[in-house]
Parts: sequence; structure tokens; C-alpha cells
Amino acid sequence: MTHPPLWSLAPLLGFLMFVASACGEASQLAETDGPKAQLVFDTDSSVSRFDSRLVESTAKAARDYYAKELGRDFESEVTVRITDDDGGDRWLGWSAGRKLWIYTGNERWPDDSSIEAHYLKENIVAHELFHNFEWSLADSIDGDSDRLPFWLLEGGAEYASAHYLAEIYEVDWPDMVAYYKVRPEEASTRLEDVRVGTPSDYSKAFQAINALMGDRPLRDLGAFFEATGRTEWDDAFRQTFHQDPAKFLDAFEATFE
Repeated sequence: MTHPPLWSLAPLLGFLMFVASACGEASQLAETDGPKAQLVFDTDSSVSRFDSRLVESTAKAARDYYAKELGRDFESEVTVRITDDDGGDRWLGWSAGRKLWIYTGNERWPDDSSIEAHYLKENIVAHELFHNFEWSLADSIDGDSDRLPFWLLEGGAEYASAHYLAEIYEVDWPDMVAYYKVRPEEASTRLEDVRVGTPSDYSKAFQAINALMGDRPLRDLGAFFEATGRTEWDDAFRQTFHQDPAKFLDAFEATFE
């Protein structure tokens, strides 16, 4: 339900330079047809015009992408609060149920319009918006994050946002996965023990979901979240992915030993 403080830009510059050279401008996705639940924006007057437009356009485009890939849009109005608050000097984004907050007043929020800043802001917005789909799929009005482990909630949102960004920036998936590489010394905490993640924990959670999904479509991840609205998450995991979650995590963690 949250997005952590930004990763240090230094390790990302090579990847982001690749993104910039590969495509220059992000391509636009066609909007899905049919009636939609409203996406409402509530923006502080002190938020820059550039940031307000970027958040709005990213949220709309990511929503269309997720609805297309999941085969289902969210069904109730979602309010996006764009504020110059600092998020308690910790979070850049926060989602729960039918609400989403973007904290442009956080000192780690990029304050320029470079390709690096643009990409990272889009990542934050797309990540948070997928949480709203998670709650909608599970038919959870308030977004009770205690119902699911960190690695599934946050890894799922980061995985979905990465697919969205890979499509609009025309980045090959192996290059996107390499962006999230975690060194063994950064991955000492087992994912089932993580409650509030570090940047490395988010990257590791992404890698876990990527390993879990393989060549599966994003719709299968949506099917898992939808199943959690009817049964316990571990039973939903077995039904959707046909394996035991504890055994999956043991095998995944072994890759860092």
C-alpha cells in the first residue's frame, strides 16, 4: 500500500539513459471503451502544474493499461490526492481501498523534469494505482493490508507498474528485470519476515513475483487478488498458482544463498 523513498539515482542512471535513448517520449496507450468509475483528482494549489499534469496523465494511462490486461476495471470511484505534504518524511505514495495519495512535498520527490525524474514519478503513481486494483479485485473497500503479506502486495504492485512502464517506454522485459537486481548481501531478510520494506526489499519482492509469474499474463495475478476476497490468501495462492506459498518462497530464497 506504500511506495518507499526513492532508490538512489546513481544505480539507475544507466538504465534510465537506455530508456531515454530507446524511445525518447513515452508512447500513449489507447483508452478502453465503455463506462468507467470516476478517477477523481484532488490537488493542492501549491503543487506544480507539471507534477499535477504528470500524476493525472499517468494515473489515467496506467488505469487503462491495468483494466485492459486484467480484463476488469475498478468498479468504484477512486480519489487521487496530490499534495505538497511530505508524507511524514517517509512515503512518496500511499494507497488504501478507494484512495491514493502522492506526496510531492517529500524531499525525495524529484524536483526537475528530466527523463530520470519523469520515469521515477510515473513509477510511483503506477505502483500506487495498482494497489487500488488489488483492493477492488478483492472487494475490499478500505484496503486492509494485514490480509496479505508484504511481498505479494508490494511485489505485485511493482511488478504491474514495471510492465506498464516497459510497454509505454518500449523496454524489453529482461532489461526491466535487470533494473531490479538485488545483490545477496542486500537480501538477507526473508520476504515473509518483512513488514515495512527497504528499497532492496521492494526489489526483492518484485523479483519474487517475476519468478512466480514467469510467462503468465497479468490477468493471472489479478485472479489471485480476486480470489483473496473469497478465501484466505494462502488458499488463493494454491488455487491460482498451483503450488504451496511456503515452498515457493523457500525455493526463491535459496537463489540468494
